[in-house]
Order: sequence, then structure tokens, then C-alpha cells
Amino acid sequence: SSAPPAPAASATVEVQRSGGCSNFPSFWTNPAFVLSSGADVSVVVTVLQKDRRKELKGSDSAISYPQVGLTVIKANNASEAHSPLALLPGRHTVIGRSRFWNKREAARLIHLSKDLSSLLLVPSSFHPRDRLSLIVAAHHETSGCTGAVTLEACPSLSDLCIVGCLGTWQP
Repeated sequence: SSAPPAPAASATVEVQRSGGCSNFPSFWTNPAFVLSSGADVSVVVTVLQKDRRKELKGSDSAISYPQVGLTVIKANNASEAHSPLALLPGRHTVIGRSRFWNKREAARLIHLSKDLSSLLLVPSSFHPRDRLSLIVAAHHETSGCTGAVTLEACPSLSDLCIVGCLGTWQP
């Protein structure tokens, strides 16, 4: 029998104004993560929401979570595959997604190879402007895997101050 999956990495992101899923033009404003490996490996990526059962303890209210899911994106240019400053429809292509569930978590199996060693992951709610607290975790089989799997947050436009010809813009 093979060893259980081992965690590769995890990260937490607070989303003030979510862009929603790729059905919406605002999708491209969502935070993103770079998943990469130097080996052929299968990775299960999970998007988790905060457990809200304690908030409703003793209440007759049912727990309701926003629909969350994961979109997998490939950079059209290999030089933009690692930590892009912004997701742009002309520079990135959606190649897959998980289902969007109104549950605590959604997951997707992703295959990385030497030819496709880096992908962008975009966790989001289905609808724009849902306030979320998400954890993104990646797990892979340790047996037979010779390379490391990494999961890193990309800088977001909200973390940057953009200076243009009309002055300073801050989101």
C-alpha cells in the first residue's frame, strides 16, 4: 500500500471583494497561487472555508457557506507562469476548474509534468463580492515523487501601488 498524501504547502487569503468564478469579467481580479514541481506528480488541491459551526451553536439557523471552487490557469507565455502581477485574459487561459459547492471545501486533482511544471490556481466564490476567508492546501503522493511541490501566493493588485501618467492609483 502507498503512503498517505503529504501536505505540500498551504496559504491563507482574506478576500474583501471577490471577483467570482470565470463566468464573470471580475474573475481576473481574484488572488492567485502558483503551483509548481520539477517532477511528474499528481496533486490534490483543496480550497477550504472557515468552520462556522461554532458561530451558530445553540441557534436554530442552518449553516450556509458561499459556493467556493478552484480554477486552474495556464500562462500563455512560460515567462509569466511564475508569480504574475496580474491575471489577464489575453495572457492566461483557463484549463480546468473544480465544482463550486456551498460546502466547506472543494477540491481538484491536478497533474504536473516536466512539460507543464507550473500552473496558476485561483480560489474563489461562484458569485463576485462574496466575503471569504480561504485556505488553499496542496497534497501529493510522496512515494515515487522525486521533486518538491510548492504553492506560493502571487502578489495581488491590492498589495501594489500603481503609478501611471495620471498619478497614483490605489484600489
